[in-house]
Amino acid sequence: MVGRAGARVRHGTSMPGVSDAISQIRAVSAGQASFYAWSCPKPSERTDVPASPYTSYLQLSEALKVRITSGDLRASARMPSEGGLAQELGVSRGMVQRAYRLLEQEGILARRQGQRWRIVAAGAGARSDVSYEDVAARIRAWLKEYPTVEAIPTGEDLAREYAVSVDTVAQARRLLVDEGALKRAGRRYVRAESGQESRVDEVAQGIRKALEEEAGDVAPEGKLIGEKAWMQRFGASKKTVQAALAKLEADGIVSRPEPGKSRQLISR
Repeated sequence: MVGRAGARVRHGTSMPGVSDAISQIRAVSAGQASFYAWSCPKPSERTDVPASPYTSYLQLSEALKVRITSGDLRASARMPSEGGLAQELGVSRGMVQRAYRLLEQEGILARRQGQRWRIVAAGAGARSDVSYEDVAARIRAWLKEYPTVEAIPTGEDLAREYAVSVDTVAQARRLLVDEGALKRAGRRYVRAESGQESRVDEVAQGIRKALEEEAGDVAPEGKLIGEKAWMQRFGASKKTVQAALAKLEADGIVSRPEPGKSRQLISR
């Protein structure tokens, strides 16, 4: 495929202008606020191209995606502000917003209220077949292999080591916190003290108490309320509630779940 001025497009995309736009973008040092800089004269200073290499948000999102998935930008990195990138590229802020939202729908970007967009899936090597449970199992093995090390590697380092997204690592760490294997210490996750009650134990105790004191409400006619109800009651994740119910099952308090049926209260 041939692009502007007979130049061959190297990225294999049929979207006009994307190759030219990508070639203009380079990542700058990780400590700076913006992750993009233009390595050629500003569009307004050139006579051989339009004022902006982008004509649609689809084109812009494709160019950004190539830069992100190529691995040039690291997972967890913050994206430029919508207004800042719009001004730098000579496009409208609305175009940048739509491009970012499209990448959000594709699971590449994410944003919390009041914060900047950040990359949650960076690098072409990120694997979608590795679940957060798999990552949690690897972290457990790491804790056993290095019993004297208190703090585990950062989320970014773990994501790179296991070739997964930062969000997958975050879910794995939350699961281990619920299990009592890890705890937060500032911005790091560290090994939890031996004997410390886990979130799973806490929820299991809460369910046990509810079954003893409120059986008519939480187990009418001997049938336990669903997992979602327990999740809302204790503000816990689905995995935490499932693990807590499994503990009560092992203690002979509730029955094993069956497809399409509620757990049964066996004893209090």
